[in-house]
Amino acid sequence: MFGGNKPKVTKREFDESVQSMYSRGLHHDKIQKVKDVLHGSLSESGVENGIDAKEIDSAVEYMEKNKGHLSLTDKDIGIVSESLKKRL
Repeated sequence: MFGGNKPKVTKREFDESVQSMYSRGLHHDKIQKVKDVLHGSLSESGVENGIDAKEIDSAVEYMEKNKGHLSLTDKDIGIVSESLKKRL
């Protein structure tokens, strides 16, 4: 399968997932940290633009390893993961 055919969360879909995260209790500062972690994937150009399943898994793993530094709980990370994977 070619790279451009992988399901990805687009910028618009990411914005929708952010709204879902807000509605599920994540506050602005935590969502900003999530945006910072995923910024590179959302900033890619062309067919690489967007967040694919592998990038979501890598971001979740990073957040789990750095949750203290990021001030995220296991529940927060679960909400982020669910919100993003739902849009793949």
